[in-house]
Amino acid sequence: MTTEPQLRTPAPQRFEPSPQEQDGGPREFIGILLRRWPLLITVFLIIFLTLFLYSYFQKRIYESSAKLVVTTKGSSGGSGDDFLGGLMSLRQGRNVDTQVEIINSPDLVDDAFRLLSTADVAAGFRTKTAPSWAYEIKSQKETDVIQITTRAYSPQVAANFANAIAKTYFDKDLERSSKATRQAREYVEHEVKTSQGRLAKATDALSAFQEKTGLVAPEEQVANAANAISNLLSQQYEAETALHASSRKLRTLQSQIGSTAGTVRFGTVLSENPEFTIVRARLLQLEQDLAVALQEYRPAAPEVTTIRAQIAEQQNRLRAISQNVVSSTQDQANPVKSSLLGLYAEAQIEETVGQVKAQAVAHQLNVTQNILKSYPKQQRVLAQLQQTADALKRTLDLLSDRYYALLIEERSSIPSGLVAARARPPINFSSPKLPLSFAFSLIVALVISSFVGVLCERLDTKIHRPDEVERLTGLSTLSMVPEAVSQTGDERLYLGQTEPNHAFTEGFRLLRNNVAFAAPDKELRSVAVTSAAMSEGKSTVSVNLAIAMAMDGKRVLIVDVDLRRPTIHKWFNVPNDVGFTSVVRGVNSIQEAVRETAWEGLDCLTSGPIPPDPTEFLNSNRSQQTLEELSRLYDVIVCDAPPCIGLSDMQVISTKVDGVLLVAALDSTPKPLITATMRLLVQAGAPVLGLVINRVNPLGSGYGYYSRYGYYGYYGYYGYYGYSGYYADETAEPGKKRKRKSQAKPANKK
Repeated sequence: MTTEPQLRTPAPQRFEPSPQEQDGGPREFIGILLRRWPLLITVFLIIFLTLFLYSYFQKRIYESSAKLVVTTKGSSGGSGDDFLGGLMSLRQGRNVDTQVEIINSPDLVDDAFRLLSTADVAAGFRTKTAPSWAYEIKSQKETDVIQITTRAYSPQVAANFANAIAKTYFDKDLERSSKATRQAREYVEHEVKTSQGRLAKATDALSAFQEKTGLVAPEEQVANAANAISNLLSQQYEAETALHASSRKLRTLQSQIGSTAGTVRFGTVLSENPEFTIVRARLLQLEQDLAVALQEYRPAAPEVTTIRAQIAEQQNRLRAISQNVVSSTQDQANPVKSSLLGLYAEAQIEETVGQVKAQAVAHQLNVTQNILKSYPKQQRVLAQLQQTADALKRTLDLLSDRYYALLIEERSSIPSGLVAARARPPINFSSPKLPLSFAFSLIVALVISSFVGVLCERLDTKIHRPDEVERLTGLSTLSMVPEAVSQTGDERLYLGQTEPNHAFTEGFRLLRNNVAFAAPDKELRSVAVTSAAMSEGKSTVSVNLAIAMAMDGKRVLIVDVDLRRPTIHKWFNVPNDVGFTSVVRGVNSIQEAVRETAWEGLDCLTSGPIPPDPTEFLNSNRSQQTLEELSRLYDVIVCDAPPCIGLSDMQVISTKVDGVLLVAALDSTPKPLITATMRLLVQAGAPVLGLVINRVNPLGSGYGYYSRYGYYGYYGYYGYYGYSGYYADETAEPGKKRKRKSQAKPANKK
């Protein structure tokens, strides 16, 4: 009993695609422009023309301006004058911003709008009221100039409207000015009379207080009093010191006189002479006068010098009188005691003088201190009275000045400004601004079209760059096959139909060499070529890889194992009635099924009749044996395998060959299919050798091909001269070169 062959697959492995990186930068953006230029140009033109034509066909608006110079009346005074003017008059103290708000009021603008004729309103606005876009009032910085800007559909109406606003403003301002000036003048006149009465009362109160207290210059008088007290304290200290010394001396002499023995004088009487008392009283008065004079005059002043001379004269008289205090005695005088009595008389004089001086200084010090104590209260009262009088006087002066200014202004009322420049009809329209609209439309169109291009690029799932395939699969690129056309016009392109150094030929030479180096540890006797989906160019790669290997002197057999849509018999123009399936079933031998080709060393084995279950057929032991037998007869077997997605055939084939090549076509293969294909091959344990990038278009590449590999990466592989020689014959005319390329269909689309 025979059993059905089972699908033999190794233990499944897990495949995780590499994250897709974005190169970014200017080169990627340039690549997007080159790929999406038809869409970008279309979107750009639509947006640009829509915006610009919308602006271009808008109704023309003309703009005209009038300039006013605003003056502030009554502002020539000082800061106090400005303050009073702001309180006294509605007109005075206005700033330019206030005037702007007044002109910009809806009532004033409506009044000016009514000055326009019906024809002007119909031609310039087509509305019954002034639209908000039709006028703009603003002040120029750091000037008293106000600019009135008006807009209308007619240049003449725009100028008329601006002049009407200026005229309305000055008319209303003149009306307000006269009324406000009269009211202000009457108010100021009443305040002048009131201030005059208040000032008279304040002046009388100040004069009466000064006469009563004698306080005229408070600060100077306080300073003089303080200096006088300081001097009097010094004099008091000196007088007390001298008095104490005289008292001690007098007591000492009294003790010596009382204790003196052996006197010859008896009945001596010490009595005070009446003249001594008079002189002492006179001396006390002179000392008091001296203390007062020192407060008012300098020590060297004549008044002080005179008093000092009188004091010295009285002191001399006191000494003369003191010698006659003890006038007579019956006893004989004792010389020692006589000397002591003389000294005692001198000490008594000194004590008397010291007492007089100390009393005079103490009396004057007490008087001065009392005066100084009364100064602060008197000074505060005087200051209040003086401030009140000064404030009332300043107020009266300001009111008087304001009164006469308002009187003059009332009698000669004029507007608070003048027209610096009347509005004139403009020559050119101001809106729409076509240069600005052009630039705006251009920028917006560029931004939107660029956004659309980037968005389409992000939404596009197809592969456009070789490095994208490498990131998705984790495989290395073994070769890149350029998008090429056949010189004969055939849809299929074979090696040998181009120049020897053509990039198409160099691509398969490079693929042949890299396949040999891809598995250095083992000999590759069988290679399967597959792709993610149909029309990726896997048959083109299979046939030309086989031809390249045959050119290298190997015996090569290309086997069509695509048992669903075989194409190898079409490539070599041989019948498909006998082929691989015939050999597997034993209907024909290998020698009967293998066909020779036009290339030396290359044979082909077509698919043969298509079986009903290709997957089970390929997974049979007989299929494995047939491939092994073919491997013994030929150096290399190239298997043209079916696509991976949607079929399980490639999973079976990958277990029966030594290596698998994955073909990916630029601008065709979707990224999800590449990822799914690689996942299937990894799960089947397929010995994937690497990638073959098909349909590379270096002449029009905007996909970052050169940004990664550079000119060396492409032309170093394929040869610069051979490539350019194919696309542009150096002896041909430039127009014929482009025509031949455009008319020919790429041969590696299969």
